[in-house]
This record gives sequence, structure tokens and C-alpha cells, in this order.
Amino acid sequence: MDKKAISKDRMVYLRKQKLNKIAIFTVQIIIVVGFILVWEILANVGIIDSFIASQPSRIVKTFLNLSR
Repeated sequence: MDKKAISKDRMVYLRKQKLNKIAIFTVQIIIVVGFILVWEILANVGIIDSFIASQPSRIVKTFLNLSR
């Protein structure tokens, strides 16, 4: 498709849509990372029983040991 065939308003709209998708994805990543950090901290402090809910760091270590 030729860029000249797309109106300026349409290009602005598409740019806003792309930026909106990037912003949503960024917020989703921040939420997941925040959840994992809070989970790790609460398990280290002892608020969450790490025997029942484990810890993200222990899960990663276990997967790494199993993959060897």
C-alpha cells in the first residue's frame, strides 16, 4: 500500500493505536514482574509459607537443575 494513499489523519490514528498497544504490553509486563517480586519478598520474610507456595527463585533453580 502506498503511503500517499493513506490520509494524514489515518496515519495519526494508526500511530496512536501502536503506541497504545505498546503501553498496554509494558503495563502487563510491569504487573507480572511486580507480582513475582512481591511473591519473592513475602516468601523471604515468612508471610507466605514457602513450603506451600514455594518461591520464584527456587522454582527457577529447580527448572535449571532439571534441564541439565
